[in-house]
Amino acid sequence: MLSNKKFSSRSMCVLAETVLLLALLLASGCSKSDDKEVESPDIALNKNELVLEKGKTERLIASFTPGDASDKGHTWSSSVPGVATVDETGMVTAVELGEAVITTTSLVGKKTATCKVTVVDKVVNVTGVSINPIDTTMVVGDDVTLEATVIPDNATNKAVAWSSEDNSIATVDRDGKVTAVAEGKVAIKATTNNGSKTASCQITVLNKGVIISAPEVSAVTSISALVTGTAKAFGVKISEVGICYSTTPSPTINDKKVSLSGESLSYTLTKLEANTTYYVRIYAITDGSAKYGDQAMFATKTTVDISIPQITSVSTSTAYIQGTITTYGLQTEEIGICYSISPMPTIADTKVILSNNNIAYTLNDLQPETTYYVRIFAKLNGDYYYGETGEFTTTGIIKTHFEATDIYEDKIILISAAPSGITTINVCYGTSPNPKITDNTTTASLESDGKLHLELTALKPGTTYYIRPYNRIESKVEYFDDEVFIQTIGGDFSIDLKINGCEKDMSEMYTTRYKLYLEIVYDIKITGTYLVEAVGDNSYLKKNTDYSKSIYLENGRGSFYFRKDGGWKEFNGIGAYYLVFPYETDLKFTNIDDDIRYHYILKEKGLYYFD
Repeated sequence: MLSNKKFSSRSMCVLAETVLLLALLLASGCSKSDDKEVESPDIALNKNELVLEKGKTERLIASFTPGDASDKGHTWSSSVPGVATVDETGMVTAVELGEAVITTTSLVGKKTATCKVTVVDKVVNVTGVSINPIDTTMVVGDDVTLEATVIPDNATNKAVAWSSEDNSIATVDRDGKVTAVAEGKVAIKATTNNGSKTASCQITVLNKGVIISAPEVSAVTSISALVTGTAKAFGVKISEVGICYSTTPSPTINDKKVSLSGESLSYTLTKLEANTTYYVRIYAITDGSAKYGDQAMFATKTTVDISIPQITSVSTSTAYIQGTITTYGLQTEEIGICYSISPMPTIADTKVILSNNNIAYTLNDLQPETTYYVRIFAKLNGDYYYGETGEFTTTGIIKTHFEATDIYEDKIILISAAPSGITTINVCYGTSPNPKITDNTTTASLESDGKLHLELTALKPGTTYYIRPYNRIESKVEYFDDEVFIQTIGGDFSIDLKINGCEKDMSEMYTTRYKLYLEIVYDIKITGTYLVEAVGDNSYLKKNTDYSKSIYLENGRGSFYFRKDGGWKEFNGIGAYYLVFPYETDLKFTNIDDDIRYHYILKEKGLYYFD
C-alpha cells in the first residue's frame, strides 16, 4: 500500500541525481555493445562440381575468408537427399542417379557456398585434355576464348579449371576467356577436375602497332629480283603497305616503291640495272606515318645468266652436258662449252661451239678414270662470260669375268668380282656367240660377299649359253670383251634314272610308306673328281656297299644307287600307281677341281610308276 507522504525538496534532488546516474550507466553500456562489430566471414567449397558413382562417397571441405575468422561454424544440407546426402562433416554419399546441390551455410552471417553433385552408374575417367588454339597472338585490351577438349568424349566429368601463369600479362576466367593485359608472353593452362590432366596455350601479347619483317630477296638476275616479306598489323589499320627500294641505303617511300596488299607480300622488281647493288625495305603506313622494317641488300647480275652445267650419263669416255644461257634480249656472238682436266677451264682449253642457248651436248673421246672440269660460256660485245664450274670423273674400264658356280637343267648361277664403285652390271645372253641386247638381258647385282651375282633362269637342258656384260648410255651400247659360255645339264653332263623297285617301309607303324630304289646312270665328259651328295631328307646314295649321304666318283660313264624313304602311292588314273614324296632331293655333283656344282633335281612328285 502506497503511502501518501510528501517528498521534500532535498529528497527530490537526491532522487533526480540517482535517476540521472542510472541513465548514464545504461547509456554507457548500450554504447559499448553497439560499438562491437559481429564477424561475417565469406565461405567457399573446394569443389563446385562433383561426380560420384552410386554408393560412393567424397568429403567436401569448407574454407573461410578471412582465414582467422573467430567463428567458423557452418551447416550442411542437400537439395535432394534422395539423390545425395551430406553429413555434418561434409561427407557426401551418392544415393540414386540424378543431380543434387550440396549447400554449406556459415552460422555467422548465413553466407553460403554450393556444389553440384551428379550421381551416375559408372564414372568414365578423363585421360587427357587439349586446348585450341595451342598458341595465339593478342593485342593489349583484346580477348579471346580458348576451347578445351577433354578425352574420352564420354568422360563423366569434363569440367576444367582455367589459370594464367602471369595475370599481369593476361587473365582468364572460368569459361576460358582470356583478356590481354600487358605486352609479354604467358601460358594459359586448363586442368581437368577429374584426373588433373593439363594442357596449355602460349599467349603472346603485343602492344598496338605493326610488325614488319626484313625482306627476303631471291631469283636475282641482271634486271630483276623477287622480294618477299610480311607486314602484320595489331590493333591498328594499315592504309598502305608495300616495298621501297633504292641504290642507296635505308630507302623510303620517297624513293621507288611498289604498293601491295595483304600481310604476306611478294613482288618481282623489274627493270633493274645490271651489276648494281640495291637496298630494299618493306613499309606500312598507319595513322599517316610510314613504318619500315629492316633493309636487305642485293646485287644484280651481269648482262648474261649462265647456268652451272648439269652432267649426266658419265661413262669411260663420254659425258652428257646440259645448261642454259639467258641474255635478256642481247645478241650473243658465240656460245658453247669449254672443259679441261684443270679447274676453271676457259676457251683456251678444249671448247665446243654450239648454236642454241639451251645447251645439250655429249663430250666424247674422254680418258677413263679422269676428273674433268667444264663451264658454259657466252661471248657478248667482244667479252667472254663463264658460268660456274661443273666437275665429273669418267668411270674406269669395267672388267668382269663371270664364272659359273651352280648349273642346273634350267638354270645357271654365276659370280664375278665387282669393279670399284660398281653395284650392278647389265648382262645379255643367248645360244649363239656374241649375244646382243636383242637376245636376252638381265642384271647382275652386288651382294654382301662383295661380288656380283647373276642368275639365268628358264633355260633349256643340254644347251650352251653365251654371256657377256654391256653398258648403255643414251642410245649407245658398249659390249664388254669378256664373253663366257656354259652348258646346262643334259649335254656333256647328263643323268638318267632307272627304277629298281620299291618296298614298304617297315619302320612306319601307323601309315603305309614306301622306299624308292633308283639306279642313277651318269655320263660326265667334264674332267674332274666329283663329290656327290643327296641334299634332302631321307635320301641316300650307294656306290658299292652301304647307303650314305655322299659318295665320290670320276668323270666318265657309270652308275650308282639312290634310295628315297617316306613315299606313298597315288593312282595315276590310267591303271597304275606312282610314288609321291613330301620333299625333293638335290643330287649335287661338286667338281672338287674347280668347285663348280651340278644339280640334278629329283622332284617330290616324279614319274615313279608301279603297276
